Amino acid sequence: MTTGRVSHTLVTVGAGAFYRAVKWLEPRQLRCAAPPEQRGAVPYDSTGFERSTAVRATVQATLAFFPSLKGFARLSAAGAKPDSPVLSC
Repeated sequence: MTTGRVSHTLVTVGAGAFYRAVKWLEPRQLRCAAPPEQRGAVPYDSTGFERSTAVRATVQATLAFFPSLKGFARLSAAGAKPDSPVLSC
């Protein structure tokens, strides 16, 4: 179980612990000091960025950064926009 998945569940049930989970995740996300191809990623653990594990960790962390009150079962791409957010470095 990951912090992102747990925080998503917490926000779905209205638990305030969601904010603690996001505060824990935010400093772990790679920002402007990282190489451009790694920016925005979340490493799997404290050993640093490893492409094979960062993809999965980043996808799961996204659930915490952009929570949905609908829950996992009702997540949908309906209304999604094709452009991705860009860090302003």
